[in-house]
Amino acid sequence: MTDPSALAEKFVKLLRRDLTPAEFEQVRQRNATPEYEKCCASHDFLDANMTMQEAWTSLGYGEIDPGSETDAYIWNCAWDLARERHLLTED
Repeated sequence: MTDPSALAEKFVKLLRRDLTPAEFEQVRQRNATPEYEKCCASHDFLDANMTMQEAWTSLGYGEIDPGSETDAYIWNCAWDLARERHLLTED
């Protein structure tokens, strides 16, 4: 079963791998502004969708089905958790 919490943690780990510490901090600062309320500033630096997809497949969840409401729900839950836990405040 796909775990949104584990997916969120893996996603953040991969973002930290792919962004410099300064870029990661800029992501957090930008995400705290109203302009980024419904999106993530990580997209300013890389294709974060590819990062989330890598996190998904690296956890053994298989391929994402773009037409699946369940996959979309899990993806979005993971993003919300990652944002709440790591991409807005110091952790």
